[in-house]
Formats: sequence, C-alpha cells, structure tokens
Amino acid sequence: MKKKNEIVKPDGDLELRPEDEVKGVEPISLTKPIMINGTKYVSLTLNFEQLTGEHLERIEAELFQKGIVMTGPSETNKIYLMYVVAAAAGIGYNFIKTASLRDITKMTCLAQGFLMQ
Repeated sequence: MKKKNEIVKPDGDLELRPEDEVKGVEPISLTKPIMINGTKYVSLTLNFEQLTGEHLERIEAELFQKGIVMTGPSETNKIYLMYVVAAAAGIGYNFIKTASLRDITKMTCLAQGFLMQ
C-alpha cells in the first residue's frame, strides 16, 4: 500500500519524500537501493524532529542487550547513529545496515549533526 509521502517511480521503485520541507526532515537519495519487506527503496526520508527521549532510551537499551559498549559519547558512535537513522526513517535497524557504506556515512553524519546542533 502506497504511503502518503511515497512517490512511485516509472521503474516501480519507491521513493519516500517529506510532505513539507521541515528543519530536521532530510530526504536522502540512496546510491544503492535497499529492500524493505520485499520492496526496493531508492530514497528514504529521515525525520529527526519526530524522535523523543523514548526513542533514544530504546536504542541504548537495545545496544546494551546486544552487549555493545559505547566508550565515548553516543553522538560519535556509528552503530548508535545507525539506530538513530533507523528510528528517524521509521524502519528497522536491520534494513539500515544493508545500505551501502557511502549511504550509511551520509545518513549517520546527518544524524550526528542534528544531535550536536
């Protein structure tokens, strides 16, 4: 089912777009499409503004459960930032980690910039 902010491209790929240009909402074109539940996505929309302390609490709890220890500030930890990106995109971490290294770096830098501003 097509979401309100999805654009179906002529080749059948889905592209997620923000409904309005809002600070903290970042449309990201992916250099390598990712598959989410059998659908190929060529872009994602990261909505950092919708995140709350509850999201960050869940992220830290999940990292702790997996035995991942952050030795420095969480805002500089790539795995932590990948979880933030997944939450901002409204998708699971398992989908984000299948993105290309270039895309992950671009998205985690945006997350870090948002958290540090």
